[in-house]
Amino acid sequence: MLTKAREQAGTNKVWMKSAVLERYLKNYPEARSLLEEARKRYPTFDKLWMISGQLEEDMKDYQKAREYYQLGVGIFFFFFFFFFLVIKD
Repeated sequence: MLTKAREQAGTNKVWMKSAVLERYLKNYPEARSLLEEARKRYPTFDKLWMISGQLEEDMKDYQKAREYYQLGVGIFFFFFFFFFLVIKD
């Protein structure tokens, strides 16, 4: 069902939920593949980077998890401060 949703709607949240489901089912290779594709399609969606970090933690690759967390936090703060500056003016 989520495969069809990705094909038809293809929103960032559909991709995120697909990856979260695969992670929950412990189908880590499929979750990793979905997250890689989703990050290519939606590179500014910080939640995808954070979920990638969680997946790598599950797989005990703490260095890679740290890298994903840093990227996700960086994206969040960039858009937060950009938004703040736009509203301030």
